[in-house]
Amino acid sequence: TASRLKAGLRARLGPEYSFLFPGVAGRRGSLLGSIRTDDHRNLGRGGLGNALAAKRVLAVAVAGDAEPAPEDVDGFAFLTYEARKLMEANPVLTRALPAFGTAVLMELVNQAGALPVRNYQASHWDRAEAVSGEALSERLIEGRSGCFGCRVRCTGRVGTGRASTPGPEYETVWALGPDCGIDDLMVIQQANRLCGEFGLDTISAGATVACAMEMSEKGILGRTIAFGDGERLLELLGQMGR
Repeated sequence: TASRLKAGLRARLGPEYSFLFPGVAGRRGSLLGSIRTDDHRNLGRGGLGNALAAKRVLAVAVAGDAEPAPEDVDGFAFLTYEARKLMEANPVLTRALPAFGTAVLMELVNQAGALPVRNYQASHWDRAEAVSGEALSERLIEGRSGCFGCRVRCTGRVGTGRASTPGPEYETVWALGPDCGIDDLMVIQQANRLCGEFGLDTISAGATVACAMEMSEKGILGRTIAFGDGERLLELLGQMGR
């Protein structure tokens, strides 16, 4: 597993190293395979985990403490100051995203008629509120963190302490939720966790299952995979990851 590999590499190379790995799915040939970092983030789009594993690269280790200096120190400081002013004047960046994460977009996109629902057979969903950023923050999120160097800090954390893991982002929620006809946040988070553990891109995985659900609905798949079946979604993600 990635955790055992990380522990072995860190023991050999030293504690100053950080690592990324192709996930289990990528190592087994899945075109949806993502790259997983040692702090449990995933770089998912485009099958990067599969590409890395195909080159027989099982891990990349990085260490360093030199801070790169800009060539124009004053110019860089001015641009940073101006960017900070623009961010602080934007209520989405200063209030909505830190409070509710990227899933705050759910209701906005739904109202605009652009939400993928049931493999995009519809673009508006009367159950979107159940999987909104507000609902996610109220029911699942227990803290916030953020990407390196970002001031917004919009990443939701599920659980506390060492057991804490990143919660689902907006794209993950719609792909594993409305696109599959599912409005159960607990199922969506479980699906998100499975994708993270196996190294499956959440958007591609959710969209693939949603496509199978529509094909089943239209009688051209040869087996039953129904929209809204959260248990079946989790079963399929496990099979895809393995």
